[in-house]
Amino acid sequence: VAERRLAGAAWKETLAVVTMGQAHDFGNILSGIHSLSDGYLETLKPEHPFFEGMGLVKQNSMQAITLVRRIVQLHRENIGRKTYGDFRDIVRDSVELMRAIVNRRVKIELEMPESQMALYADEIELKQVILNLMLNALDAMPNGGTLSLALTRHLAFPDSVFRQGTVPRLPAVCLSVRDTGTGIPRERLPRIFDAFFTTKGLNQGSGLGLYNAALFVEKHRGAITLESVEGIGSTFGVWLPEADFSEADRGLEEVRSAPTGVMLVGSEGPRLDSLAELLRLHGFCVVTTVSAEEAGEILVSPDYTIRVVLGILQQAASPLGRFMELVRTHRPDMVVAAHLIGVHPEDLPSTLSASLDLCIGADGTDGEFLKGLGSALSRIGGVAR
Repeated sequence: VAERRLAGAAWKETLAVVTMGQAHDFGNILSGIHSLSDGYLETLKPEHPFFEGMGLVKQNSMQAITLVRRIVQLHRENIGRKTYGDFRDIVRDSVELMRAIVNRRVKIELEMPESQMALYADEIELKQVILNLMLNALDAMPNGGTLSLALTRHLAFPDSVFRQGTVPRLPAVCLSVRDTGTGIPRERLPRIFDAFFTTKGLNQGSGLGLYNAALFVEKHRGAITLESVEGIGSTFGVWLPEADFSEADRGLEEVRSAPTGVMLVGSEGPRLDSLAELLRLHGFCVVTTVSAEEAGEILVSPDYTIRVVLGILQQAASPLGRFMELVRTHRPDMVVAAHLIGVHPEDLPSTLSASLDLCIGADGTDGEFLKGLGSALSRIGGVAR
């Protein structure tokens, strides 16, 4: 799995370099067209039959140059640096980029306040989140519709919404992305922010867009909300604390208090959901996955910082157990823990038992589990929540 991931990453890097080189050359060609049209336009009188057409060539070529620059800039900038900015500018840039590729049957509406909306965030990652939400909305409207974005400031957080993340410090700013598409079935809502979960067809989505959005808001002490009705549409809300310009001074403190990443691996079911909810309630950043192969993909990805691998074991010997042994061998800096269902600790293979920092049976209490996890994290120098 790791070899496939590395090979894929290397190919994507090569493709990005080649594509950006071609985009740069294309931008140069457009610049030539723009300069030529500008020169011709200066020689034409307004009553000339070509004057209006040449003006359109100049205007459209400039728009194309701007679009190419934005695409190249997206590839050049790196994720990971928080800066102060105006939320309105970030949204406006994202919408302008999307207008160039949107289906003509889709109408884009944008509503923003006149006053500045200060934000302390990773602007590049935020743009990716916004673009992903807009792309998902477009996919939900194959026959056309309306894509509405609105920026609002709030002094309270709504109670009756499906939420991932934590209630942000108030006052908060919210970007809502609403579509008039197919909506999301109610039974799929609990897993909508899980890694690799997708409602799209084969080869039409990675299932990581909404998961990455959830990770983004958790890292920024915010939340993402969802309201959806089948046949009517969906509304996603990105909630972030409004900047008070003391955030940069608290940067080191935020790094030290960043949530511990836990990868929870097990079959779908109430125990997986309840464990994930328990961990999130106690300040952990949780990603859930249902197979050892998916877990391997996440573990070698540079996009995640995992400190704990927690497997729900329902068999004494299984691919998940062997995966956990490999994690212990290759990542001694991680906590490897098991939650047993229908299996006794003495039934586990000796190699797996020796690999575990923590083993909790089905009769173990939540308090015992959290205390054991905190102790295991302390032993490896992690942060116990």
